[in-house]
Amino acid sequence: MSSDDDDGSRRLAKIINQRKRCRQNIVFKLFDRQYGSSTNVHPFIKNNKLYQNLVPNFSVESVERPNCYFRKFTNDGRYLMGFSADATSVELYQYKGASEANELMSTISSIDTDSLRPSVENTTIRHRLFNCFFKHKHSIKVATSNQLFVRDCCLFTDDNRYMIVLSINISNDSINSFYERYQNNESISINSRNLEDYDFMLIDIDQGKITDTIKINCDKIFGTFNHGIYLYKNLFAILSIQHQSIYLFHLLPTGKFVFAQKIGRFCCEGDEVIYNNSLRNEGKSSRVNSVPAFREKSFNSLKHRILVFAFKRAQRLCEKYGSKQPLLEFYRDFDNYANLRLWKIQLIDEQHILMKYEQKKFLINKMEVNNHLKLLNLFVLYNWKKAEVFNIYSQSSPILMKAYENYFDFFRQTSMTSNASISFFNNDQIKMFLFNKINSTRHVLATLPQTAQSFIVSPYLDSSLFLYDDRLISFNEKPCLNSDMPIRFFDRTTGRLVFRLHTGQQYLVRLFQPNTFRKMINFIFHPTDPLIISIQRLNSFQYLHFHFRHFNPIASEEPIST
Repeated sequence: MSSDDDDGSRRLAKIINQRKRCRQNIVFKLFDRQYGSSTNVHPFIKNNKLYQNLVPNFSVESVERPNCYFRKFTNDGRYLMGFSADATSVELYQYKGASEANELMSTISSIDTDSLRPSVENTTIRHRLFNCFFKHKHSIKVATSNQLFVRDCCLFTDDNRYMIVLSINISNDSINSFYERYQNNESISINSRNLEDYDFMLIDIDQGKITDTIKINCDKIFGTFNHGIYLYKNLFAILSIQHQSIYLFHLLPTGKFVFAQKIGRFCCEGDEVIYNNSLRNEGKSSRVNSVPAFREKSFNSLKHRILVFAFKRAQRLCEKYGSKQPLLEFYRDFDNYANLRLWKIQLIDEQHILMKYEQKKFLINKMEVNNHLKLLNLFVLYNWKKAEVFNIYSQSSPILMKAYENYFDFFRQTSMTSNASISFFNNDQIKMFLFNKINSTRHVLATLPQTAQSFIVSPYLDSSLFLYDDRLISFNEKPCLNSDMPIRFFDRTTGRLVFRLHTGQQYLVRLFQPNTFRKMINFIFHPTDPLIISIQRLNSFQYLHFHFRHFNPIASEEPIST
């Protein structure tokens, strides 16, 4: 090595040694928080950094579980929600605390291993571990034998007092009339899809009982993963795909639903009055009640407002630029506007609804469309209290893209317990540099409107604290493929390995041959405590793995009593 290279290496080493590093010792972090030494750091961020020292560093695989399937924690982490094996009851388990398994794990050292070995001696721990953390609290009947409980549909109120669940039943076509199935002129053709009857139940979590129910019959509502419903504070919205309508309800503190508005054929009470008066003024009073809504030739109130807004915007652009091109484009796309159907909604706040419109062909049968992104679809921001269209955005709108980029957490409506959204959006930001700008914008906006409470809330998914392979853990609640190796989490500041999640790799390899089953896995994160539950699905089998904080440098020699 030359002298110049040697001098350069020394200067580089000197710069690295002089670089200021954050102290990772938890004692120093607690002192910093107590005395406020880091005045330029928000207290929320300072508290979140403590999770770098309090990690779920120990895994117990194949824990014995009750005869039910678990879904998620409540937002405050007090209860673990699941459903019975026959999918007719909601099961609520009270969470005892992260340290309740200390006595049970007293014989297991945490120095030389980060997982419980699959041995006969450790069978007692697997048998008793679930009861250490949870206690069965309530079992609420939500579906009869002829009903189906939608397992992936669940919403919690902000005060964590109530939860909303859904059960469905196949609608009887012999009882429902034609005009019950087609309630307005924008109703979707059924084809082979059966219409269903829906029961939205409001459950008091602490008392374990149903306080109110919304019944919607002869309809098509996508409740899986909260696709067709949304809850913002005390405002609950239901999207009817079949009848192209939005039902709005208020949730009272007493646990009751109060109907607020139905948006679709009419947007407010005055619309129906104006419509009936217009028919009377034209001398068609006899047709006011005789013509079914499905046979009406006029656009419904919501579609009419969208068309009027698009037309007036084209007029303003013509006056601004002195060209007729915007109006010509409006007339060219008029049939596409008329064929648009409401596909998804999101409550932005207590007044505004973000709607996504897709082509009718896309809604009838999505599999027939090879690339639906090429079809015309629109985003509509609508003020339901004023019955006004605030704005219309295209599928590649730079304005909507900028708003989504700068106010991502506002769209996602995340709680203050997690900052995991940063990693999710940064991945899409990277993709924008790899693809065409318009196509990448369309790709990012395809995630709008966001589904309600669909993101996992946990500080261990915060990309500013931990580095991990986000392909192995989904940010939403959908299952993903399990890894053949433990999932590793690294400290973002130091780069050292902090903890690993063992998700059945060493325990289940003896029971199944490789590549003979689909390895799907779900993760249930406690919102605040170092506890993660992974649910591994192997064909028709399900295995529960616990990942929690365990520190025991010297194991006890006393045996565990059975």
